[in-house]
Amino acid sequence: MIGVLGPVVVGDRPVPGVRARRLLVALVLADGRPVSADRLVDEVWGDDSPKSPQAALHTQISRLRPLVRPAVVEAVAGGYRLDADTDLARAERAVREPGDEDSALLLWRGAPGEDLEGDGPAAELARRAAAAFDRLESRVAATALTAGDHAAAQAIAERRIAADPLDEPARVLLMRALAGAGRTAEALAAFADLRRTMITELGTEPGDEATALHHDLLTGSAAAASGRAAAVGLPAEVTPLIGRDAEVAELVRLVTDRRVVTVLGPGGVGKTRIAEAVGDAVARAGTPVFSVPLASVRSADGVLPAVARVLGLSEPDLGADGLPRRAIRDLGSRLLETVGRRRCLIVLDNCEQVVDACAGVVADLVAGAPGVTVLATSRSPLQIRGEWVHPLPVLDTVGAGSAAVELFRERARAVRPDVPLPDAAVADLCRRLDGLPLAIELAAARVRTLSVEEITDRLTRRFALLRSADRTAPDRHRTLHAVIEWSWELLETDAQRTLRRLCRFPDGFDAEAAAAVSGLDPLDLDDALDSLVNQSLLHVTQSGGRTRFRMLETVREFGEERLADAPEQTDGTDESAEVDAAMARWAATVAVAMWREYRSVGGHAVIARLADDIDNLAFVLRVSVDRMTAGDEDAAATVVHVFPVIAGLWSMRSMHGQVREIGVRVIRALPDPRAALDAGMSEEDRELWQATVLASVVAPGSDPKSRHVARGRTMIRRLIRPELRFERPADYFSAFFLQRSVNGMLRLILSGVTSPAVDVRLHALAARMNLRENSGDLAGALEDSVVIAALGRDGDAWFEAMLAMSTGSIYGQRGRWEEAARRYRTAAERLSSIGADEDAKQASAYLVASLCSLGRIAEAVEQQATVAGDWSPSGPDPDGAPEVAASVMIGAAELARLRGEPDASLYRRAGELLVRRIPDGGRDPGSEMLVATALLGVVECGAPEMGADLVAALIAGDESMFGATGYWDLPQAATMALAIGAHLVATDPGCEEAAIMVGLSRRLGARQDYPVMHATVERLAVPPEGASMAAWRAQAERIDGMSRSRAVQLLRETTAALRRRA
Repeated sequence: MIGVLGPVVVGDRPVPGVRARRLLVALVLADGRPVSADRLVDEVWGDDSPKSPQAALHTQISRLRPLVRPAVVEAVAGGYRLDADTDLARAERAVREPGDEDSALLLWRGAPGEDLEGDGPAAELARRAAAAFDRLESRVAATALTAGDHAAAQAIAERRIAADPLDEPARVLLMRALAGAGRTAEALAAFADLRRTMITELGTEPGDEATALHHDLLTGSAAAASGRAAAVGLPAEVTPLIGRDAEVAELVRLVTDRRVVTVLGPGGVGKTRIAEAVGDAVARAGTPVFSVPLASVRSADGVLPAVARVLGLSEPDLGADGLPRRAIRDLGSRLLETVGRRRCLIVLDNCEQVVDACAGVVADLVAGAPGVTVLATSRSPLQIRGEWVHPLPVLDTVGAGSAAVELFRERARAVRPDVPLPDAAVADLCRRLDGLPLAIELAAARVRTLSVEEITDRLTRRFALLRSADRTAPDRHRTLHAVIEWSWELLETDAQRTLRRLCRFPDGFDAEAAAAVSGLDPLDLDDALDSLVNQSLLHVTQSGGRTRFRMLETVREFGEERLADAPEQTDGTDESAEVDAAMARWAATVAVAMWREYRSVGGHAVIARLADDIDNLAFVLRVSVDRMTAGDEDAAATVVHVFPVIAGLWSMRSMHGQVREIGVRVIRALPDPRAALDAGMSEEDRELWQATVLASVVAPGSDPKSRHVARGRTMIRRLIRPELRFERPADYFSAFFLQRSVNGMLRLILSGVTSPAVDVRLHALAARMNLRENSGDLAGALEDSVVIAALGRDGDAWFEAMLAMSTGSIYGQRGRWEEAARRYRTAAERLSSIGADEDAKQASAYLVASLCSLGRIAEAVEQQATVAGDWSPSGPDPDGAPEVAASVMIGAAELARLRGEPDASLYRRAGELLVRRIPDGGRDPGSEMLVATALLGVVECGAPEMGADLVAALIAGDESMFGATGYWDLPQAATMALAIGAHLVATDPGCEEAAIMVGLSRRLGARQDYPVMHATVERLAVPPEGASMAAWRAQAERIDGMSRSRAVQLLRETTAALRRRA
């Protein structure tokens, strides 16, 4: 354990060096959260910042790591985090979780922060330690009072008063301890001393609590001696409250500062449990609490009697039915008289079914009784003046350590202690249950007879599955269905209709979507949405300045049930089918509007809106494809309007597998377009048809020889207007797709770059830029990039990212790493802004390579931490696409090699991952380049024997690069030659093929993106030891004089020879 509550120690070992101690304490104070590198520099050095702050910090971290083991200092995005057990965390946990205060107080070994010097972490540590100590000691004192150990309480009070004579809570504690011991006169004297001190020092009288206690002592009230106040109606805790510490603490603070606080949330989110916990905490602090359950109260007239009964109104005032014999107004007056000016908290639990009556009672109470605070729980707010609404969120479901998973484990093991609880399966189940505590508890009860995976499989019928066998549970919580039905019955007809019809949106919706599907006019719809929000059946979120609404999965399923049971419409139609049709119309309208906006102005805004609705549009698309497959030709219009837009965003986010999966089904089911063309298809619809077909057949990974690609080619022939191929982008792309010859494609490119249509010219220039780069004409490719940048739309993040990525690649392979780093940084930022996380990570990985090549190691380390996230070389392979995962590993390997800690196995892991997950790595220039980099790393680390499989993979990629359907990339071919040549030099330096491959890498221009590439080029600039200098130079002169086409031919001949030799 790391100790900071006194001199800083790890276990029983002092931490040497004030900077190391300040760094460790700064990490401890973050409670496991990441701390930025800049913040750590400020905390460790303050105003005396070192010349190279990042390098100095990295040095301190490296020194600290072995000191704190087995704790872990992890590099994370932008900084570091500490994963460790600390005495401060234990102490603060004891503050949140009462029961072991004495042990927690023993954690203090001295004055926290005294060995840190200066301010910074020392001041923050001292503040937090003091706050925890005071809370713990106060609780020990309160427990001592309750147990009758007045001497212990008195000792604590006197110590605190000696430290701070103005500590009024300590003075109150002393008065209670003395009074409890029967020393009332001394307690009264203690008050007199308090009053004298406060008037002298502060010019003010003691507060309400001390004054009220003084009054009770004078009148002989027995309550004066008690540390814990009365808690009427609060049940004893049977099971621990999990994952709600922060909410309980916040609500305790709120009921101290506010007069009316409403805990708002859907049924089953745990409002009652958290109100009970808050009430218990308030009572333990000395304020009386009265908890009033209202779930059984169904009429407005029953609210006031329920409150009065809990607050102790005499029995003659109430009849046998619980209703008042007197008039309601008289009962209200008597209630105010009973409360008077007493300080107390009244908890009103389950207000939603009588919310108006509750609002009236609460308004009267807070107006007529200044000492009363009200904590209400409800699915809808009271909507009175002064109310503070605290929405209670569902439990966090992210990861195996989340609160939702902890709750499931606790409840599952209570019913079956030996049940297997796989982390991933439990986390997935809790996510599917929306993190709703009641649903999690009901699901956990099912482990008596089902595995976690079986419970998850049965969630399609969650209402039948999630029933409680707990005989003590309220009826409204015995089933998940009853929880939702309770709120449903409180809705007006329009609100019920709205819930029913909007339940098929899987990921929220805005008011425009709600209007399109609900069928209500705007004013009625506003009222219906407001009602659903007030009943916590919809949650309100903000996205891009726009309001969106979201249903929990349980509410959506309830809505589906009600939709299936809905009566036939007046026109004889089925409401479920009507909802599907309305959603299809909405999806087509929204998708086409986004298509038009992006085509005209581009920009972040349209991509952000598309991202908000992508799951909804995908749902409609899948339903429409199913209908189209079943022969419904009307569904084709929806597919054609929606699919190109979805495919665009999926492609931006590298979700090519989803595009292919849907695209195959689309092409197979799309009707022949000739009938629609003959009927007078609009130009916009013709473009959308073309975009649908092209998106379906050209996604990366599609097999050009497949049947669905052939069908797509037939459709494009019918849709294209060849005479418009240089005027409309869709026709230009279609012409490209139909073109079979290289010369034909070259003609399309050369004609396209002079097109008057900007979009056509842009795409032609991009094609020429790529062609020039692949041919080794990097200067020409850069010229094209300048023209493309001038023609592009400002604010189009995708366009800017792709251009920056391509340009960065050109600079990187030529060793112009400063320009490359700038482009990669721009690409990563733009890609992140549109949610293209995998591509952003790839750009960041290339940025690491450029920074390493520039020798900016500290920056590279920081960037690598962002890219790697939680991954470390000692763990399993990183998550994500194989190219991205390999880039992360190669970045770590390069940094290790440059630090003088070469790790050939890490390079090999990266290469083997690519070979394993992309069997024909040569189909992708990026993956081929990374395999070559991995092989170069293995060789540079002095372990060429580890690279044999990587050599074989590179040789196998020759056909993919230069075959009939290859991508013909000369810089990549040169890099492949460099890697194979370097391996041959290391294993058989005298062989002819070694000299040939190294010569070809120089003639064709090998890439230098990574430091290991540049290092190899420099090392092999002279003949290696063991080779014939004359033969080596002869080969170099011969190859330098070759044309590039002859050099490629020689490369293919040499790889073929190596393949035969293997």
